[in-house]
Amino acid sequence: MHTFMATHPPAFNGPAPLGETDTRFLLQAIAWACTARARGNHPFGAVIAEADGTLLAETHCTTTESGGPTGHAEMNALRQFSRKVSPETHAHATLYISAEPCVMCSTAIFWRDLGREVYGIDTPWLRSFYSPASFDVT
Repeated sequence: MHTFMATHPPAFNGPAPLGETDTRFLLQAIAWACTARARGNHPFGAVIAEADGTLLAETHCTTTESGGPTGHAEMNALRQFSRKVSPETHAHATLYISAEPCVMCSTAIFWRDLGREVYGIDTPWLRSFYSPASFDVT
């Protein structure tokens, strides 16, 4: 009989500490979030970089500008990234995002098979900035 799933999930020892390169690219993603807000979009930005620090993609949310519901910063960065690099590069790349990705973006990140994901603010903190009546992070 073949077993296709592990008998138990891999151990998780908590988040890894951020290095200088991580901090630089995360701040760059946050700067892109400011650009998004200045252009009338939701304030989200994303950057993808190689393990050696090579910048592969950078962008912001464009849902309001484009009128497209999939114009999230992560999706836009993945589109740029996918056009530039080979599938072998995916596992060595890190996606830096100004905020924790939504379900749609998380799924796209999973299927793109990126090596790492670093985000600036998690969903509970993000929600604390919005009143329940106006909460919308698309």
